[in-house]
Amino acid sequence: MKLHIDHAPFLMALSHVQGIAERKAINPVLANVLLEAKGNTLVLTTTNLDITVQETIPAKLDGEGGSTTVNASMLYEIVKKLDSGSEIKLQSNDLNHQLTVKSGKARFQLPTLPAKNFSATIGTSLPHIFALSAEELRFLLSQPRLFVSQEEARYALMGIYLHTHQREDHKVLRTVATDGQRLAFADVPLPDGADGMPGVILPKKTGSEILRLLESRTEEVSLSLSLTQILVSVGNIRFQSRLIDALFPQYEEAIPKELLDPITISRLLLKDAIERVFLFSQEKTRCIQFVMETNQITLSAHNVESGSGTEELEIVYHGPRIEMLLNGRYCLDVLNQIDCPNLLWRQERSANRVVIQGEDETDATFILMSMGDD
Repeated sequence: MKLHIDHAPFLMALSHVQGIAERKAINPVLANVLLEAKGNTLVLTTTNLDITVQETIPAKLDGEGGSTTVNASMLYEIVKKLDSGSEIKLQSNDLNHQLTVKSGKARFQLPTLPAKNFSATIGTSLPHIFALSAEELRFLLSQPRLFVSQEEARYALMGIYLHTHQREDHKVLRTVATDGQRLAFADVPLPDGADGMPGVILPKKTGSEILRLLESRTEEVSLSLSLTQILVSVGNIRFQSRLIDALFPQYEEAIPKELLDPITISRLLLKDAIERVFLFSQEKTRCIQFVMETNQITLSAHNVESGSGTEELEIVYHGPRIEMLLNGRYCLDVLNQIDCPNLLWRQERSANRVVIQGEDETDATFILMSMGDD
């Protein structure tokens, strides 16, 4: 295999695929990227056996094509440090199991493993097929991602639940995540072809890697899935992942039904106040007390070692006085997920839960449990 390739697309492709390779894999080939020169393209593939990602970029071949595998992290670090805009020459030698990387006066030689040792494949499609814009898929995955459980004992909660949902008089495609103390869900209009799909759970890493692939994308994304696999195709990238084999709990039961009138409050003012009062919260609980009264919210925290802090903010509210304890870090996580200036903050009548939305972003909903409701 001998070819010339431009620096920018090669670096971008390596940045996408190298995050999947297992750096400390028992099988050394799983730390490698498969390089396949075909026609006027170079195909890069990595896998950790649960996730496989493949990207195809233009290349100029000298003679016949070929394939080999090389350490993905090392190759990425080399290319990242080469001059942007440069041309890179790759040449593999099957006799001494080396890949030579040249750019200008720089020359590197990396050990390789045979391509035949690399067994990952990506399918063409799965039973349920539909398409979303890159923006819609980013929204669905980014909104609930911080709420995924980290507890291995709660296996079904260690991912993002993707399913169809009946919302009032229309169906939506919804993602949900919860760790038992907080819950988030996001909706987009149901795409053609998605009705009838099974509900599936995407592992947290799968969601994070898809988001990374979509960072600069604006085009349509094709999704196909079965009960056990999801395949995502966008532009010159294909991504396939196993799904979590478990039943997601009936999360609808955690959504409050009886809510008081909404409180309207500035997101930035509330965020700044929480960050200041948070300094006085106890390290173990990170608990902040919220007291809502007519047109006023009071935040307070007390720590024997560092003292106490209190802040008052003006709000638009005409309901009864309510007190509740919330984890300050969880509150900040929610506020950092919302972009619009004002929040809609709805208290459950029992004060056990609060429902938070952006005033202009009601397709994403966040629910926090009171810390007095453990």
